[in-house]
Amino acid sequence: MSIIKSEYIRRKLSYIKSMVEDDTKQKLYNINTSAEYIFMQILNDVYGWNLINANEEKPNFPAIDLIDTVNETVFQVTSEISTKKVREDTIDKFNELVKQDEYKKYAHYKIKMFYIKNKPNFSDKILEEFRGKGVPKSHLYGIEDINSKVSTNPDIATKVFKTLCKLLHDKACDSDISPQLSIKLGKSTLIGREKELQEIDERLKASNTLLVKGIGGVGKSTIASNYLHRHKDEYDYYGFFEGLESFESELEGAFKLEIAQGQDRLDGVLRELIKLEPTTNKLLIIDNVKEIKDNQEKLEKILGLEHNGYRVLLTSRLKVKNVNIYPLPTLDPQDAQKLFLDNYRTNELEKVNKIIEYLDYHPLFIELVAKTIENEDYSLDDIIEKFKFGELAKIEFIDDDGDEISFNQNLKELFEMQKKSLKDEYLLLLKQLAILPSINIELHFLEEIFDRKLKSRLNFLVVQGWLIESVDGYKLHQVVKEFLLANYAPSLEEIETIVEYFSSHTNKGDIWIEFLESIAKVLEKLNFKSEKVLNLYFFTAKVSFDKYGDYESAKKYFLLNEKVWKEIKIDYDIENTYQLLARIFEKSEKLDDALTYINKALEIFIDKKEDQSVATCYDDKGSIYWINAKNNNDSQLSDKALYYFNKSLVIAKKMNNSHHMAIVFNNMSLIYRNKKDYSESHDFLQKALALKIDDKKAFAQFYNNRGELYTEEGKYELAEEDILLALKMREELYSEYELDENHEYFGESYDNLAIIHFKREKYKEAKVEQDKAIEIWSSNYNDNHSYLIDARERLLFIEKELQNE
Repeated sequence: MSIIKSEYIRRKLSYIKSMVEDDTKQKLYNINTSAEYIFMQILNDVYGWNLINANEEKPNFPAIDLIDTVNETVFQVTSEISTKKVREDTIDKFNELVKQDEYKKYAHYKIKMFYIKNKPNFSDKILEEFRGKGVPKSHLYGIEDINSKVSTNPDIATKVFKTLCKLLHDKACDSDISPQLSIKLGKSTLIGREKELQEIDERLKASNTLLVKGIGGVGKSTIASNYLHRHKDEYDYYGFFEGLESFESELEGAFKLEIAQGQDRLDGVLRELIKLEPTTNKLLIIDNVKEIKDNQEKLEKILGLEHNGYRVLLTSRLKVKNVNIYPLPTLDPQDAQKLFLDNYRTNELEKVNKIIEYLDYHPLFIELVAKTIENEDYSLDDIIEKFKFGELAKIEFIDDDGDEISFNQNLKELFEMQKKSLKDEYLLLLKQLAILPSINIELHFLEEIFDRKLKSRLNFLVVQGWLIESVDGYKLHQVVKEFLLANYAPSLEEIETIVEYFSSHTNKGDIWIEFLESIAKVLEKLNFKSEKVLNLYFFTAKVSFDKYGDYESAKKYFLLNEKVWKEIKIDYDIENTYQLLARIFEKSEKLDDALTYINKALEIFIDKKEDQSVATCYDDKGSIYWINAKNNNDSQLSDKALYYFNKSLVIAKKMNNSHHMAIVFNNMSLIYRNKKDYSESHDFLQKALALKIDDKKAFAQFYNNRGELYTEEGKYELAEEDILLALKMREELYSEYELDENHEYFGESYDNLAIIHFKREKYKEAKVEQDKAIEIWSSNYNDNHSYLIDARERLLFIEKELQNE
């Protein structure tokens, strides 16, 4: 959230700056007074100073605005950037002032300036003069210095965020959720497109959902992000997401969700979005939507947010069902000319117009051609000749859903034209960037991935037209990425260090899976095989399974891991893949496949004499039979489950692994409870509790299960005692930040209390607890989940009994 806060701070400071500029233009200076107070608080937050209004130190204090008597510093806060403001109005006045007896004690104080607008760019001669008068360049501060501090220090960002919320009376302080729901907002600059922006605004506001559709490189992302920058102040909440994966992962982080395995991440995110104040205006932009057929169901759910105060703007090369389309054309000739001249200055406008006409006013190619002329040994005439002789192809389009057929030829020719400049190191960097997702990536993260300084190389590729630079990072356009992979695909050796980085580091954030999946898709497409590739597939699958509960993606990459292992035949711990595949098939209730893979894992673990893993496999195998037994009401399968739980237990006892023993005892208790053998069920639960393992979550579950057991036996007082004890432990876990307040465990506790009260005919108490359970489960499960169906049916009975009282 610190990145989001820094964006909020940047936006608010920019707003204050613009207010000061407008006020100054009107020759009204009252706004500066309030700005002084705001920046005094912020400077204290950022630098740890103790600045106060100088008039508090001494009424009508001349020459300066703020003073810090602890750090012996005085400040002039100004929106004026003249040398006179520093020299005569501040330095000279203050030096004259401290000659007076009542001000002599401030004579040694350091003089500093803070510019509400951008800092002035004084000449070296002027700076040397000021330094000689005791005001070096380091004593000149501006808004850009604050932005730099908050963007690199989350603690400072939090302090300044809270200060601005308080001083500006912003509703963001009343919520843990920032108005900016995404990490980034995309590119803000744009040449032309005024007509298109106006039309997009009108159509979006008329229908609440809109798809900006166009060919690759036509500027869909740029116009969408620019639209957000222009209109975000009209909305209480807004976000710009680079694809559906970013939409889910960034919002999961923004709402601090803990999505349990098997729960739908998108459903959890949508529930939180719907909870935001229904009367507020909200804007969501999802850029570069791909794989429409596979994601149609997701898109329909997201578009349904229009009924909850949201406007949803999509961009894609393809159509999306049931969404109004705004077909984004190429640039008009005037804007196309401006874009060309912005990258290559010339007075030969007739030739420029001929070239942009050949390019059919396509933004990506206009920029690339202009930058190639600017940076390489080519003239406008050379480019025109290349079109005449077919070396560069005139832009032509195929059908409505297709990209332009001459993209590849032109990109290839432009690449060749830049070959002298694009030395091996730059080509290698482009190849490596092509395996990463086509999203904005921060410089510090890129340098961490590549383990070297990159700024000068990246900036060179921006100048040449192959990379897009924004305020907070760099992006390889999807069209360029596809071109590179098709024509200059990297070798495995060229990307091994990146593959190793992502397969050996822990999950570093909510968008980590985007990088893993992007790299995994390239590795699969290029049919690379090595131990590092195996590890990348395994790690991608494990993150998909453990963090996101995405069983289909996890299964895909575990199976790829197995396939590559069989082909390269190296010494590798494939048994871990088998065990996790078994769990995926178990969760999906494909129990035959689950047994196949758990048996494969078990065979290897036994051969390696890894007792703990063998015990875990027996436990997994028992669970598979137990699920099968419940589904088919088959006592023989229950006995098989007990058999494997016992085998797991024998090994755990031998290893003196109390935690594992307790979990198995609990599992065995559940089977005996299902068999209605309550005595055995109690015995095993008592054994689990007696071990007193250091695991509050598990211990709470044991008491909860015993409470359920007492409920089945009709021992409601004992049941309530255990359920309340379990609930107390869970509340302690919540206070220790181990559980979210809407965790399904709380739903389970409240539902069990509702059942007990219902059985005891305490209907008022039952309704209170049942309502709580339904509210929590509604934030965790779909409406057709069995927990919710049962709870709502019970609530109907409770309400009926209350009416009869």
